[in-house]
Amino acid sequence: MRGRIMQQSSRRPNIFQRKYLINKGFQLRYTAIVVLVCSIVYLILGYYFYTTSLDNTDLLAVRSFELKGVVEAEDNFTLLALLIAFVVQVGSLFVLGTLLTHRIVGPTFVIARALDNLSTGRYQFMRPLRKKDEFHEFIDRINTVVRILREGVSEDLKVLEQVEAAIEPTASAELRELLSRTKEQKNRLINP
Repeated sequence: MRGRIMQQSSRRPNIFQRKYLINKGFQLRYTAIVVLVCSIVYLILGYYFYTTSLDNTDLLAVRSFELKGVVEAEDNFTLLALLIAFVVQVGSLFVLGTLLTHRIVGPTFVIARALDNLSTGRYQFMRPLRKKDEFHEFIDRINTVVRILREGVSEDLKVLEQVEAAIEPTASAELRELLSRTKEQKNRLINP
């Protein structure tokens, strides 16, 4: 279970309710690059395959004029099959690219939110990621940092309570107020 600090309490939405484009700019740009590169390779290989097929048709037509019509029909079928396969490839790569980038962008969104919380002084544990998401180890490290910070604040609170108890009989109202505000601030760090 990779040392998760807290368990996810809410039920995951089903596959049709999920929002797959979280960071549209990154996800679509990355997916477009993958689709473009694969499409260029496919088009080069498809062009080579189709022109070779046409050359073979021409060679066959020289030997047997009767077969030329049949072979030309096969060439047309080959071209149609190549175009259909190209469209299926582009669609498949787009879906796959979106799903794979979703496994990266979702955790980065969670990490950014956790870092925002830390920078504003809220030491909250991060929610666990989905099983297939990336960056599990990074999330665990952030949660370890949060745990250490929370333990430090708890220790500070204990010391403040000891100081308060020690100076209670002789402390001025101003000093008591200062201690009280300091304890409240420390409590807000670990109990937002």
